[in-house]
Amino acid sequence: MGILDVPSYSRAEADKTFTTPLSARAQGKSGRGLVCLIIDDNWISQYTFGLPAIEARGGRATFAVNSSTFGGTTRMTSANVLDAFNRGHEIANHTLTHLDMTTLTAAQRATEWDSAQSDITALIGQPATTFVYPYNKTTLAIDQQNYLRHDRAFAGNNIPYLEPITDRDTFLHGRWSWSNDTSSIHSRALNFVRMAAATDSVFTVSCHQILPTTSASDGNISEANFIELLDLAYSLGVPYRDWE
Repeated sequence: MGILDVPSYSRAEADKTFTTPLSARAQGKSGRGLVCLIIDDNWISQYTFGLPAIEARGGRATFAVNSSTFGGTTRMTSANVLDAFNRGHEIANHTLTHLDMTTLTAAQRATEWDSAQSDITALIGQPATTFVYPYNKTTLAIDQQNYLRHDRAFAGNNIPYLEPITDRDTFLHGRWSWSNDTSSIHSRALNFVRMAAATDSVFTVSCHQILPTTSASDGNISEANFIELLDLAYSLGVPYRDWE
């Protein structure tokens, strides 16, 4: 059986799978940190390539979805999203239509949050507890409006994306935007995984499409580099999982 030729498994089985690296870590046989993997915009490559690659290594991810874009030839369908949830992955609210929240009125932001949340709840049977800001942009006023809607929110690289595990219960977190736009972006992501292996910290990394090849400045990650980061975390005993 190849590394990607893995059967589907249930949410309960995913929970059991995840206890293995944690148990090894508790016995001092592996690193002390975590990697939180957030995958944006429900691209189909995340489902066809990313999801089985993550599962083959015993991990989980957060899929940050825009519910208005379900379906089509390049996006995950609602059935794909539900399947990812049932297989143990987190579904996060990434707004209805992926608008920059800093350009909207409070009423418009409420529509983006709440309409997407209604779609997610109808699909998976529960609301999303995580919100991911489109374009990684937010303000204090927007966070205050969002605070009672979600348990946590993620924005850009200017907010800490390598945090002590003890800070996981705070509301606002950063995330490292991972792509092949420059060689240094990927190499730094690998170094952050190594730091998570050596410290009691969580490294949050995000990506978009996962493609056989990528072009400069397209914001996507190559399949080879995606696998390289997963394999590094796995070899160091660093679990990668959703934030829930």
